[in-house]
Amino acid sequence: QIDVGLNRTMNCSMFLEFVYLSRDRIRMQLEFIRGNFSAKEDMLRARGEDAAASTTWAMTYMSTAASLLSAHIHIHGVLAAARPECLSE
Repeated sequence: QIDVGLNRTMNCSMFLEFVYLSRDRIRMQLEFIRGNFSAKEDMLRARGEDAAASTTWAMTYMSTAASLLSAHIHIHGVLAAARPECLSE
């Protein structure tokens, strides 16, 4: 993503569209993670298990989501710093 975003042949409109689409993809991935988390919780409850009894399974989903957000923030921080003229309008 950084190589594409740093491509100076893209004008600001194209750059901002790239940033928007990238953020939308992150949103979709987070929704997918949330859906998997909810499905796992529902399955545990259906089996009569206390979903809150073990946090190990929940931490897997939370860790994945946190890593995804961290990478997103770092990548877009680099892009914003490299293309400030596109973000000042």
